[in-house]
Amino acid sequence: MTRSVTRKSVPRTRPSHDEELIARAEAAVEKLSSQFGVWMEDECQRLAGLARALRGGADAGGFAALFRAAHDIKGEAATLGYPQLEAVAASLCRLIDHTPDKARIPPALIDRHIAAGFAAVRAPQAAATVAAVREAAAAAARFLAVAGDIASAPETESPPLAPE
Repeated sequence: MTRSVTRKSVPRTRPSHDEELIARAEAAVEKLSSQFGVWMEDECQRLAGLARALRGGADAGGFAALFRAAHDIKGEAATLGYPQLEAVAASLCRLIDHTPDKARIPPALIDRHIAAGFAAVRAPQAAATVAAVREAAAAAARFLAVAGDIASAPETESPPLAPE
């Protein structure tokens, strides 16, 4: 014969160990949250410095460093409460990653992304920021459409310059 046992639910008077850890972690994040904007501003400054360095001579290493910096921002920004910054960093990553000849990326297009990034940190909810992020992403998409068409065009022999 089996006996069924029912347990009465007893209200907790003190939080569990996990709840205490979660509360402590949330308090630590709240304490640090005042620094998030400073960190994101520093990350944008790093992007701007890398973009300036590319003007001195674009090379694969410079674009790789710019991509890594944008990718870092993309990962951090949404977590730290900057979704517009995450969007513009994602667009910059896509631009760099999908352009076959990176030296052909117009510096002004990179600058447009960086300016939108700064705006996203300084005034994340402003309509102008949202517009700047959208415009940078749209400009990158237009450039990629053209760059992709050029890259996928079949190789053809050039006609002779003058008859022989």
